[in-house]
Amino acid sequence: MPELGLRVERLSGAAMLRVEGDIDLASASSLAGGIEDAERHEAPLLILDLAGVRFMDLEGLRVVDAARARAAAADRELVLILEKGGGPRKLLALFNLLDRYEVWDATTRRRHERRPHHPPAASGER
Repeated sequence: MPELGLRVERLSGAAMLRVEGDIDLASASSLAGGIEDAERHEAPLLILDLAGVRFMDLEGLRVVDAARARAAAADRELVLILEKGGGPRKLLALFNLLDRYEVWDATTRRRHERRPHHPPAASGER
């Protein structure tokens, strides 16, 4: 099985990890190490570019979700760049988890509209 391609880039106010290949049980630890390398930059924005990922299994999802939890604890924003029909997007959609993440479109590198987790509370109404 080919190795997972990982490249950390330092951007203005952000660290980005570009990932290429398949993320499965055999490569998830490499992904975790790449994310930890990007986190060491301590940038307020961490971008995981998964546009080059063809396949991601539940172990990959576990690694990405652990990064989301660490980002929240560190008051850091985590953004996923996903292909419209790519494996990571399909897996997140299958488990109804897309709304947990800030997702940017791989083609435009722009933010998608994001639905809130909870509806906003009505002010002053009882």
